[in-house]
This record gives sequence, structure tokens and C-alpha cells, in this order.
Amino acid sequence: MYKILIVEDTRLIREEIYDILSLEGHTVLQAENGDVGYKMAITNLPDLIISDILMPELNGLDMFEKLKENKKTKRIPLIFLSAKGGYEDIRSGMNAGAEDYLIKPIITDELVEVVNRKLEKQQLIKTNIDNLIDENKFILKEAGRMAKIGFWTFDKQTNTTTWSKIVYEIFSIDPKQKTSKSIKFLNCLEQKSKEKFIKAKKNLINNGVYYDIELQITSLKNKKCWIQEIGEPIYNDEKDIIGIRGVIRDITSLK
Repeated sequence: MYKILIVEDTRLIREEIYDILSLEGHTVLQAENGDVGYKMAITNLPDLIISDILMPELNGLDMFEKLKENKKTKRIPLIFLSAKGGYEDIRSGMNAGAEDYLIKPIITDELVEVVNRKLEKQQLIKTNIDNLIDENKFILKEAGRMAKIGFWTFDKQTNTTTWSKIVYEIFSIDPKQKTSKSIKFLNCLEQKSKEKFIKAKKNLINNGVYYDIELQITSLKNKKCWIQEIGEPIYNDEKDIIGIRGVIRDITSLK
């Protein structure tokens, strides 16, 4: 089933919601205030958050705002809890982007209905996004194949480089060979192009400076040609450079 986080400072209400949703088959996590709830959301990445608005430490609105600023949690839907008659709280919550709200004391059928509706919507969105990603990957792959554009990535942590099929073809390199891709690449570059590439790559990895350069190579089949190489940094959530990626294409006919 789904993972749901309850953020509520009143233990009896929190446990009541826990019991109802656990019986529905969900994995339910509990947090007693917004500060704990925020940390649990970051760590556990629940499918849905149900949160009170007025709480000590960090209220529901502030917690929700922090979650929306975080790349990992910004798309987690949130349902606000409000005391009967707390219409200003409800309005503030909905204006902040909450998916829905529930009035305390909790009515079991209403809780189950609202939660199921939001989870079904979230699953539909996820399915559509996954389908779109798969479709875009296919389109990019076919576009690259037809335009003879190769894709590459470099992971700093593992020091590994990945090439698409087109890159191997441009350099006339057998993918089954065990020699380092970096060594193969450098050996194919003419001296001036090699110096230009090393300088651009070092600046990209160390400083995140994007490059778009033209290089002259001699493939392993002794074919001389010109390539265009574009490189850009890959960042993590802390804005550290964890790798680089880019494209290579044969521009000999253009030159």
C-alpha cells in the first residue's frame, strides 16, 4: 500500500488516525510537531502527509513551506487538519498549496475517502510522469541515432564514464574492449584539441563551467574528423558537483 506521515501534536488524535489508516493497510508514521515531521518527511519520503496547522516547534504551514522548497519533497501532497470553525487556518492551508483538509474531530469514513482520493490522484500523476519519461527517453534515443549524436556521463564518486552507442561509433572503438574510455578518448585527440579538452573538462568538474568546443580527432580506424563536444555539470541537492554529462556529434561535413 502507501506510506503516510501524520504530524499532530495531540497524541490521541494522532493515534486515532494511525489506527484507522493502519487498518486500511497503509504504513503510517507519526510525528509530534512540524520540526520532527519535516525531518521524517525528508528521511522517509512518504506518499502523503496529514498535518495539523497549529503546533509547537514548527507549525504546519511553515513545515509545508519548507517541504515545498526541498527538491525531494516538494511534490508530496499534504492534507491539513483543522479544528471545527478554524476557517482562517483552512484558508491559509489551501492558499499554501495543500491538497485538501479535514475537520477535527475525525470522522472515519471521511478520513478514508479523502486519503484514498488523494493517493489515487498521486498514483495517476506518477504513472503519467513515468510514461512521459519513458516516451521522452525513446524520442531522445531515436533523435540521437538519426542525427548521429552521442551521449556521455561521468560520475565523480565512482570515477566511471558511460558512453552511448554513437560515441563508440564516432571513435571506432569496440565497446567490449577493457581499456579506459578516458584514455581511448585522449589518444584519439590531436594535440591542440587535447589541450583544449583537458582545460575545458577540468574547469567543468572543478568550477561547473559549461563548455561547447570543437575538437579534431583521428579514430582508431585512422579516420580524421571533427567533433563538437558539449559538457555540463550534474549537481546534488546541496549544489555540489557530483558528475558531468554531455553530447558528442560528428561535424566533419560542416567543417
